Amino acid sequence: MARPRDAGRLARIADAALGVFGRSGFRLAQMADVARACGLSPGTLYLSVDSKEALLHIAVRHALGRLDDGYAATGQATGLDATIALLREAMGGAGTRWPLLRTAVTAPPPSDAAAELAAIIGEIHEQLSAQRRLIWLLDHCGRDLPALGAFLATAMRGGLLADLEAYARARVAQGLFDPIAVRPGTSRAIVEQVSWLAMHRHADADPPPLDDAAARRLTQDLACATLLRKRAP
Repeated sequence: MARPRDAGRLARIADAALGVFGRSGFRLAQMADVARACGLSPGTLYLSVDSKEALLHIAVRHALGRLDDGYAATGQATGLDATIALLREAMGGAGTRWPLLRTAVTAPPPSDAAAELAAIIGEIHEQLSAQRRLIWLLDHCGRDLPALGAFLATAMRGGLLADLEAYARARVAQGLFDPIAVRPGTSRAIVEQVSWLAMHRHADADPPPLDDAAARRLTQDLACATLLRKRAP
């Protein structure tokens, strides 16, 4: 007999699971923790989701906006391989996630390097902010499930760092970025700055008094101050 489906309930479960996995990782997260977070008994939770692996899958699906009313958590491929395949299909290539950056890597020198850089950093900030709960889940669960950690490190973070490095070196060669500022580790430092302001400030015990727009502007200003070639007055 098919288990009863409740699309509203499944979305609440997935949202609670996204938070629990994003805080505790896969090994320490318990079905009971998710049940408690969404106000259900463990028995009621098992009527909708029959394993922790399936719970992780619907959490990822929810973060990607793929948990529609017709989705059934039971009777589906919800193992880790299915979750990785879902991530690869949904996230696409780097050119999909960071189109301004990917285009700029091979573009000719811009007429306004500051405006170009600000737009690129703003795009990265917005993407990280929008995907922060998914990234937290992948980061914490990736410590227990290496395939998830590898996806975050290579398909997401690694591609961004490689593109940002290539972009910065191209602009140094064109005389637009400061060659002293662009060195091994610069791209990682910039991404860490953007990540903290776009994502981690939301979970900080003492966050700065910045709304999302102000945080975005600060990431742009910091990147421009770091990378742009200083002109003599």
